[in-house]
Amino acid sequence: MDLNTLTIEMDKMNMKVMVNLSGGSGEQISKSVKNINQNKPGRFIVFANVDFKGVGETGWGEKAAKQLEEDVKNGANGLKIYKSLGFSVKDINGVRVPVDDARLDPIWKKAGELKIPVLIHTADPKSFW
Repeated sequence: MDLNTLTIEMDKMNMKVMVNLSGGSGEQISKSVKNINQNKPGRFIVFANVDFKGVGETGWGEKAAKQLEEDVKNGANGLKIYKSLGFSVKDINGVRVPVDDARLDPIWKKAGELKIPVLIHTADPKSFW
């Protein structure tokens, strides 16, 4: 992504830093952070996202926590959880995964160990329905 055009628009609004809550994970985070560091260091913050595919498989939570740790090592500054968790995310048996599902505990524990912020969007207001 061309960050030059974006930072010009940010400057017009007197916006010093933009936070990208949709950083993804793995290679996507690495590419994004590399682009920022090479072109506009200090102007953008990137949050990682969890891939909930496979919830219920043996070791899924630990793998997700390890990926989060890797994402932070590669430049992610926090974790964003979308409203799909508790809304439409389902485990390998087709059962909806609630926000407080114990299988997610390794992720929350890792975020605490890493001392990163976690933003969770859990639902839409009643008026949206």
